[in-house]
Amino acid sequence: MGRRPDGFDLARPSHSACELHLRPHASGLRPQVSGLRPQVSGLRSQASGLRSQVSGLRPQASGLRSQASGLRPQVSGLRPQVSGLRSQASGLRSQVSGLRPQASGLRPQVSGLRPQASGLRSQVSGLRPQASGLRFQASAFSLQPSDPRRPLDSLFQPPQRPRPHPFRARLTCS
Repeated sequence: MGRRPDGFDLARPSHSACELHLRPHASGLRPQVSGLRPQVSGLRSQASGLRSQVSGLRPQASGLRSQASGLRPQVSGLRPQVSGLRSQASGLRSQVSGLRPQASGLRPQVSGLRPQASGLRSQVSGLRPQASGLRFQASAFSLQPSDPRRPLDSLFQPPQRPRPHPFRARLTCS
């Protein structure tokens, strides 16, 4: 037997009746397969690019592994500190929970003291003009407590002019 016009060899024993039946369908798939070939080649180039990226990342990964192995002792050294801080935090929580009843007991006292505080504020604001008047009087008397020549009684009296010397007064008057 010879070849058929579509290139199918009937003499070969590998071709069964099923293969002969599927041959026209296979010929219809050839254009689809040829259309997929550029996509396959593109995917292959992407895969090779990814392989090169992976090979470039391997040294970084090994460096990161060495850094991680170097950090493990530090982490293990920090664990006792972390556990100590956790115990401190739990102790502070218990202190805060113990202080809450005291704080709730002080709230009525604080609210009771607020009117007194506002009354004291009004008294202080009423005393401010008197204080400024006293400051003005003190500046008018020019109090100088650090002056050792003036006796303490004279600090509360206005300063007097020194008397001129009798001979100098005559000379200047004539």
